[in-house]
Amino acid sequence: MKLVQSAFVLFLAGIIPSLISSLQLEQKSRKLKRWRKQCVALVQDRQFEAESESKRTSELICEIDSGETYTVMVPNQWLLEEIEKGNIRSGLIMKMPKNTFFNEERAEIDMMDLPEMASAPVGPEGPQRRELAVVEGKLTILVVRVVARDSETTRSEEDLANSVFGANGQAVNMKSQYDSCSHGKLNFERADSRDSYYYSNSKTKIRNGVTTVYVDTSTGQGDSVMRNAVTAKLNSEFDVSKPNQLADLVMYCLPPGTFSGVAYAYIDSWNSIYNDEWCSKLSAQMHEVGHNLNLGHSNEGENNGSYKDQSGMMGYSYFEEAGPKMCFNAAKLWQLGWNNNRHLTLSSSNPNYTGNIAGFIDNPDTPGSPMIIKIDDPSGEDYFINFNVKAGFNSGTIEGGNEVLVIRAGDGINYSESQLKAKLGAGSSYTVQDFDDGKTLKVEVNSINVQDRIANVRICIGECPPACSSDAQCDDSDD
Repeated sequence: MKLVQSAFVLFLAGIIPSLISSLQLEQKSRKLKRWRKQCVALVQDRQFEAESESKRTSELICEIDSGETYTVMVPNQWLLEEIEKGNIRSGLIMKMPKNTFFNEERAEIDMMDLPEMASAPVGPEGPQRRELAVVEGKLTILVVRVVARDSETTRSEEDLANSVFGANGQAVNMKSQYDSCSHGKLNFERADSRDSYYYSNSKTKIRNGVTTVYVDTSTGQGDSVMRNAVTAKLNSEFDVSKPNQLADLVMYCLPPGTFSGVAYAYIDSWNSIYNDEWCSKLSAQMHEVGHNLNLGHSNEGENNGSYKDQSGMMGYSYFEEAGPKMCFNAAKLWQLGWNNNRHLTLSSSNPNYTGNIAGFIDNPDTPGSPMIIKIDDPSGEDYFINFNVKAGFNSGTIEGGNEVLVIRAGDGINYSESQLKAKLGAGSSYTVQDFDDGKTLKVEVNSINVQDRIANVRICIGECPPACSSDAQCDDSDD
């Protein structure tokens, strides 16, 4: 009898988990609907606070024509590898497998197979988005406060207009800092004022580049659901098909408790989303809008050390209203192109440079020493070198101030995360063995003149020459 009882217990132990799993699957399937829409792929990067950097996640997002978005549930490691290979990037059309379903309550897409990417069509039939981020000229910005069923964004419209545009006298704000870092080449302007299109009594109006929307959503439903509710409300209030018709860049400031972490944004796209108070913090604004401008994270240390390069704004964010005053590292600045009149490229065919590197806070459109040096590595990612002068609009740089920084990243054109490899003071050097076909790359800092904002360096691929043989190889600012 005991043997029969034991066998029955074992039978139940084996079958009950299967029954529970089947019931859960059936319950989940009742919430799923078959996906039938075309969508544009977006890459989302979510930023957590410094002590939680290990939580950092990238996600694949499906954006439909209205601007509403759905998280595509794919293996994170596969996604990271495909992003690294360049197979997945924002703006591509996502080809969904046949058995694809979505959960409206969670704003998620489930599929049996992995999606494929196709080039985005151009012209009137293509998605309404830019192929490459605009990093010069004028871009308009709309900041959105949110009143939900159970909470609302802490900061007022006046506070947000002040932190983003300096509307009420805040001297250092996102607009002013981007203007300084770009040397006046990127100008953020407030979205045009307008009233609600359909509702004459609506409290939702755009003034000073800011608006408040009211959504029938609670914070407990999460940021994905609330984000789509905000998007739908902007579309209906202002009679647009997508919020980026109101402004080039749109910042959503969600109420406290909607999600954890600092903020997130869509790479090379129009939308950034902030966790309540972080919407008024300069570094979080600069960081997330940097993602919109196609910039990747700035890392340092083992396992890519997410965000740990604190020399610029694509590392950690800081809970400060008007600081720290800093820009971006050498790889990001090269990609943005604001200093391109003072760029220098070295390679195996142009292997040596001895001379000065000027601090990037000086005017890049006047003649002078290079501000950023790129070292082309044909076998992999390139190296970018600059003098991280700690002065002026970069006076708040947290790491590597008044040192020569060596950064490794992609090609300096496309989206890429970067890695801070070395911080060099006067008399120090950095060496890369087996750089190109067995050669050695060596970066030496001869001297640093903080007052004149220059560092004197010698960079060699292979054997260093005994002396200068041309002005191009030796730039000491003398003719």
